[in-house]
Amino acid sequence: VVLLVVTLGLASLWRSAGVQIRLAQKKDDFISAVSHELRTPLTSIRMYSEMLEKNWVKSEDKLAEYYRNMRQESERLSRLIENVLDFSRIQRGRKKYTFKAGDINKCIADVVEMMRPYAAQRGFTI
Repeated sequence: VVLLVVTLGLASLWRSAGVQIRLAQKKDDFISAVSHELRTPLTSIRMYSEMLEKNWVKSEDKLAEYYRNMRQESERLSRLIENVLDFSRIQRGRKKYTFKAGDINKCIADVVEMMRPYAAQRGFTI
């Protein structure tokens, strides 16, 4: 009987350790993905600001485009940071979401418009 209880206890500990290891791996994967997503707009902002700082851009149209891109990337960065903070609040039970009906077509159109400049930079048309 004692051996059975010890065996069941060890099996339970083993299972619990496996769950903890998987959770730690998922957390590491999440942090890695978030880091990558944060780096992308930062890299763009840095590139545009360096080009502007070194006066490599002479065209007024290009100047306006680069400033617009920097603003869009900084807005994207702000949204990403806010999403991470929201996720953290949800995990700690400090933020609750309420769901409501919405226009999925408008949502998709907004996302397409937001991604259009990135696609164009890479030679794609949406």
